[in-house]
Amino acid sequence: MGKIRALTLNSDYLKGADPTLMAQLFFFRLSEIQRVEGSVSPQFLALDVLAAFVGGKMKGYLDEELLSICPEEWGAETATVPVGILNALVDGWMNYMTAGPGRTLGESFGLEGGGQGSRKMKQKNETFHRNRSLANAVEFEYLIANAEGNAISERLACARVAERRGIS
Repeated sequence: MGKIRALTLNSDYLKGADPTLMAQLFFFRLSEIQRVEGSVSPQFLALDVLAAFVGGKMKGYLDEELLSICPEEWGAETATVPVGILNALVDGWMNYMTAGPGRTLGESFGLEGGGQGSRKMKQKNETFHRNRSLANAVEFEYLIANAEGNAISERLACARVAERRGIS
């Protein structure tokens, strides 16, 4: 691993500065050094910095204050995302960072089951969406037939959808 270079700051800038915001600034600058040196993955840094941003928001800092201390290399383009969505990511990240050995990132984010034979969240989500799609197709089949004056039962609507999709 390469040598970490010292951070240079204007001492006038530090006079009267908010110590918590300065700690964030140092964290962001060190994160950028790590990114450039490749000492940790960009994804790891992104989650770590995201947690710091959300922490800053929770402490009452304005977006402008937090963005003003970001390294220029991160760019100026931003996206507005509900904090509840960000909190879910940060909670998973913090669960991972504070977990004991043996807990995976996927388990910490609730993406993987925590034991042998547990289904992954991806599989559960795919099953949910497949079932929702089938239910929507059956309802559509039933409503269209009835709207066209060819009333059918739910059972017949299910059978037609199953036949069209090749499932039993």
